[in-house]
Amino acid sequence: MIFNEIFLILSLILAIWFMIVLPLLLVGLPLYFFCKKRIDWLGADYLLLVLPAWVWILFGMIDTGKTKENFQEAVILSWFLPMLLIIRIIAGRRIHQKRMSITFLVLASAAAFGLWAFVPPL
Repeated sequence: MIFNEIFLILSLILAIWFMIVLPLLLVGLPLYFFCKKRIDWLGADYLLLVLPAWVWILFGMIDTGKTKENFQEAVILSWFLPMLLIIRIIAGRRIHQKRMSITFLVLASAAAFGLWAFVPPL
């Protein structure tokens, strides 16, 4: 019985994570293959797939009265992440790449927290 509940919760968490990451994958994979030489792909770039989504998911588990209607926050986050990647590719090598990559990772994680904290329960 408890195993079924744990499995249900984990499957829901993974489905939400995939929903957040899907636009980044749809935009990011072609950019990765066609823009390999334009920028150096760093660890922080790959962490964009994991960290902001999990920040939002883990804070979303805190009971604040939010309901399933607040999934719009995840949609906003899911389209914010590819924009950061596109900006990073457009900037190319003109800006220090490691600094920009880490800054975008922190910005995306802060945006995930901000969406959770500042969007009221619907």
